[in-house]
Amino acid sequence: MSGFRLVLFTGLLLYTAGFAKSQTAADAAKLPEAKQREAIAVFVNTAVANLSSKNDTSGKPKTPAQYEVERPMANLVRALFTADPRHPEGDPTGYKIVLARIKKASVANPSKTVLEITGELVDWSYKHFYTDFYNVEKKADYAKKNDDEQTEYFRLNIQMFQNERAHTRMIKELQDADAKLLKRIQEMYDTAVILADGRHVLPAKNGDFMVITADPEDKSEVKLEYQFKAEAQRIYDCKNARGIKNGLEARAACAGSSR
Repeated sequence: MSGFRLVLFTGLLLYTAGFAKSQTAADAAKLPEAKQREAIAVFVNTAVANLSSKNDTSGKPKTPAQYEVERPMANLVRALFTADPRHPEGDPTGYKIVLARIKKASVANPSKTVLEITGELVDWSYKHFYTDFYNVEKKADYAKKNDDEQTEYFRLNIQMFQNERAHTRMIKELQDADAKLLKRIQEMYDTAVILADGRHVLPAKNGDFMVITADPEDKSEVKLEYQFKAEAQRIYDCKNARGIKNGLEARAACAGSSR
């Protein structure tokens, strides 16, 4: 069991609102969100008290090395689960993540406990934002900061990480949208009527035919000249009558058709 879960597990021997430390995700998901938050808060408050104390859960003084590890972890838990004074109306990141994971685990892994879910989040965050984030010199400098300063630094690092992920998701969504648009443009181009001169045309609602290209940057709206309309209409009617989707196939089958 990892550092956070070990301290939390051995220090927490109580129940709250019918929610035990061994409460499973399946049972937790049946409770109102407010009750889930209450239980998480008990875990978090107990963990912060244990981690930030200079004594362990048995009352014995912690070694300087142990305290040096656990104090920043306590402040990370504060950063994850307490409101940011600059944005007191915002929902703390930790609650949002744990509540979402309880819902997911209630289906995928129903026997998993809320304690484990909360511990996994803190373990990962501690590794990401402290263990792997700072080198020895920066950790020594970090240890000189008071609790409020450490908590604020964790909040800033968490926010930057979230901003980066949101940016990455946005870029991915835009790339996916571009890919869908390019696919749609290519499909329209491939299924369009192909004239003898090689131009691709599609019918407009007003009965005209519009010349199109496969270039997504082409915003032009070129109406087919009147003298080519009869050819386009004939191939278009033949294409539909024969149930042909592909423009090249329709050209081969319908170029000499009277329909």
